[in-house]
Amino acid sequence: MRELVDTHAPYGPLLFMAIVVTGLFTRMPMMGTVLVAVGAVLFGGLAAFAYGWLAALVGTIAIFVLTRSVARDYAKRTLDACPGRLRAIDERITLNGFGTVLVLRLVFGMAPILNWGLGLTGVRPLHCFAATALGIVPNLAVAVFFADTMANRLPGSGTLLPWVVVAGMPALVTVFRAASLLAFAGSMLLIVGGSDRKLSRGAERSRGDRTPVLANFAAFALFFALTIAFVGSADGPVALLLALCGFLLAVAGSALVVWSRRELGSAWSFVPTVVQGTGLVTTGPYRLVRHPIYLGLVLVATGEALVFGSWPALMTVLCAIVPTFAWRARVEEKLLSRTFGETYEAYRQRTKMIIPHLL
Repeated sequence: MRELVDTHAPYGPLLFMAIVVTGLFTRMPMMGTVLVAVGAVLFGGLAAFAYGWLAALVGTIAIFVLTRSVARDYAKRTLDACPGRLRAIDERITLNGFGTVLVLRLVFGMAPILNWGLGLTGVRPLHCFAATALGIVPNLAVAVFFADTMANRLPGSGTLLPWVVVAGMPALVTVFRAASLLAFAGSMLLIVGGSDRKLSRGAERSRGDRTPVLANFAAFALFFALTIAFVGSADGPVALLLALCGFLLAVAGSALVVWSRRELGSAWSFVPTVVQGTGLVTTGPYRLVRHPIYLGLVLVATGEALVFGSWPALMTVLCAIVPTFAWRARVEEKLLSRTFGETYEAYRQRTKMIIPHLL
């Protein structure tokens, strides 16, 4: 591999990514992970992770599109002829595509099955792309981390484990930071259709005040400005622990946002809006809290502040983002109360605003 890369310089990285994509098409277990680990020896940790992530994303999506184009119609006809249980499983995978793909991508060794099997399901291409982009990060990070450490540790540095812990920390923290940003992007940019509720003709549409929405956006702008301006150190076990905890928190918050938006379907909007034709949504996470999207976004923001080690950003979450979300929630609840009356009041009595069983 090194001879190939050196011979075709400066196109070595492109050749390496092409080999990774080809390896994914072989359907051999862990082939992509092994090739990315080889890239860590050739290019170093961060460069190999970037090349490997892009190649893995291109390869898996190419396989998904190929399988979807060739075999999805046949698979759908087969499912239609099968008992209702199999059709119900396919429908659930379709509705929960992002979360399903994300969870399965986090499992080592399942890539060949997923790469060729997801195209047979009804998972939306955008859901598959977003969940894959996030879900392959931990696997690739571990492969790159250990391969780079073992290949480049100094002779006579002692046992491997201490060197791994000391030398690899900044790289792991950087990976967790990049992954947390992907989690935030996934919750913001992913268009979730979910179980859309068709609007009846002439349905009355009511809009609330946009001022708290603008204030909330301003709070997030300040949050990201402070996150960039006051990034904590990536060295040491404390930085690594914060990065890991922050990453997990951001992923959990992102998953909650995506789930909640799917439940809302066509009833979702940035500006407080109520359409009587959609009805009052009380399913999914809305069974426990009235504003799960706001809870998810607070978790994502808190995770971002922790993973970047930015204490001013964390204070912005507490002093600006949370209060503006509370403001938005109050405005929305007044609108919902006017629209749905006693039905909403009964729902309000049996659920909490943002934290299950507490607040």
